[in-house]
Amino acid sequence: MKQHNLKIVSGVIALGLLSGCTSMLTDHGLDYQESEASDVTLQLPNDAQPTRDKLVIPNEDRIGDLTAKGEFEAPRAPLSFQPLAYAPLRLSAQQAVLQLPLDIEQSRTLMSDYLTQMAAAHDAEIELQVSDNGLSTSAFSLEEQGTLKKVWYVVTKLETPKYRFVIDFDEQNLMTQANIQVVSIKDGSESPVNLDKSDRFASLIVDMWTTFASEIKVSRVLLSDQSNVNRPLNENSPVWMRSNGELAFNLGNRFSERSFEAYIGNSDGVFLTGDNNQEISVVPAEQLAKVGDIIDFNLPVKSAEGEDGIKLFNVRRRNLDDVEWSARSYPYSIVRQQQGYFLTVDTSATDYPKLTSYRIFSRLAK
Repeated sequence: MKQHNLKIVSGVIALGLLSGCTSMLTDHGLDYQESEASDVTLQLPNDAQPTRDKLVIPNEDRIGDLTAKGEFEAPRAPLSFQPLAYAPLRLSAQQAVLQLPLDIEQSRTLMSDYLTQMAAAHDAEIELQVSDNGLSTSAFSLEEQGTLKKVWYVVTKLETPKYRFVIDFDEQNLMTQANIQVVSIKDGSESPVNLDKSDRFASLIVDMWTTFASEIKVSRVLLSDQSNVNRPLNENSPVWMRSNGELAFNLGNRFSERSFEAYIGNSDGVFLTGDNNQEISVVPAEQLAKVGDIIDFNLPVKSAEGEDGIKLFNVRRRNLDDVEWSARSYPYSIVRQQQGYFLTVDTSATDYPKLTSYRIFSRLAK
């Protein structure tokens, strides 16, 4: 019992001594939080060598500034150029004439599939009337209808404008000529759409042409489609298509500024304009529309003589928004690719850029 009490008393005494010692000693465990940098400059010996970075970065002087400027844009590969099959297209007021390097049956199948897909894209179903040398569709709407427009037609009981396609085929010289006509149906009467005045439908025909020419060019590598090797499937159109859908004109494998200017000068209705001839147009420079030109301000009504618009006064043109495509000039550039040199024209200022590019390049191809 005495030994047990002795152990307890010894433990209490030891605990008292330890607690007393810790209260007398200062704890420096958190002193680092209040530490400050030393301002003492190190003194190097006289024979000391200057320090230098041993990490050598090759071409360090060519590395660009890493300071971010604007939004990050992922790098993209250069746009490739895709050849189109030789399928001449001619647009006129009443119809479009397209020559395909296929027989009538293949051409009819190609047209039928495309028109069916076009109608499906506009939430419509069509019926095809097929004959030996012709193809026609039932009437369907090509209008882009939003919610408000649909409600408007429901409330007013008006019918949406409808159209149908009529195509006649004529096979000659290993080519099939397709005469394409767009017919407008309004109040029970039919009338052909004027493609010279309707850029929208002319653009639809150009989209159709690029689709056909691209599919025919791709199909020539398939043995199953080479039923007639005498057909000119291997011929390329001078107009090519870029991977983003834009058109380009193939200038060949040789190029110089002098030869390009001579080529444009010998073309039918294409001119170099702008400062240092850096733009292209279909009319001479003096006939181009310019900001500041004096133009007529007309009311959009018919006069007593039957003319559209009544002149009120003259104003100065403030912009080129209402200018016809033929009165504009367009920046161009020459792009070098493995397949040769290509002429690209920036027609994004127009409502239908592909149609405008086709109109310019079709004049160069003549």
